[in-house]
Amino acid sequence: MTTIPSRIGGIPRTVRSLVAQVERPDAIYLHVPAHSVREDRPYDLGPIESELSGCRVTVLLGLPDDGPITKLLPLLDAERAPGTLLVLADDDTEYGPLNLRNLYEHRRLRAAGFSGRDFVLGPGGRLDSLPHRVGANGVSRVAFLEGISGALYERSVFPASAQELRDWLRTLPSEARYNDDIVIGAYLSHRGVKRHLVTPRKGSYWIHDNEAPLALSQTGNLQWRNSYVFEALYRMGYYRERGAISRRIARILGASSRHD
Repeated sequence: MTTIPSRIGGIPRTVRSLVAQVERPDAIYLHVPAHSVREDRPYDLGPIESELSGCRVTVLLGLPDDGPITKLLPLLDAERAPGTLLVLADDDTEYGPLNLRNLYEHRRLRAAGFSGRDFVLGPGGRLDSLPHRVGANGVSRVAFLEGISGALYERSVFPASAQELRDWLRTLPSEARYNDDIVIGAYLSHRGVKRHLVTPRKGSYWIHDNEAPLALSQTGNLQWRNSYVFEALYRMGYYRERGAISRRIARILGASSRHD
């Protein structure tokens, strides 16, 4: 996981919930940039160092700030075995004790989570992203997964190194740096990797810290919102594989692209 300076105080709560998992992770990584681009200030882990010391957390300090996807990038160099399971977690969420065990049960899917979103037409024909509901068989395709519930990915779905993914990120609109979930979905779309929403079982839950500063994709600024970034990515050729989005949305975006 990664964080921003104003959220550092909540990190121990998230870490403790991961340490308390019935299926304990082999490693927990906290990726901390040297300086926060979003908040324009350095990081200070001093207030939480003692709380983290007994939690088996690997803290990587002084990293470049690539936005929320900093939770993933250093992991690609630290964990290179293709079959390793990576679970991306949010820094402002407490996870239920069976979250990891229940996610691991779906490892054959290679990309799975309990929370995800699709794109629909909202009021006035405005493109919007809404939570997706799982189908009757307990598994559904989804446009992108959300880290708030924990998102499981097999290491093989990502490139061999962090630099390779960082180079790809530089080809995207600057606004995309603040939407890690939708950007990861776009990369997997590019690779032909399906994203799956699965039914959470008993003991799988997540408690979001409503007092934590919002992600920029949740604010009122249109340019950071999922719909804005998604449309830009779609026009670049992402999210176009069969079943990624509804035919209706594809037709509307296609028509819009032809008139630009």
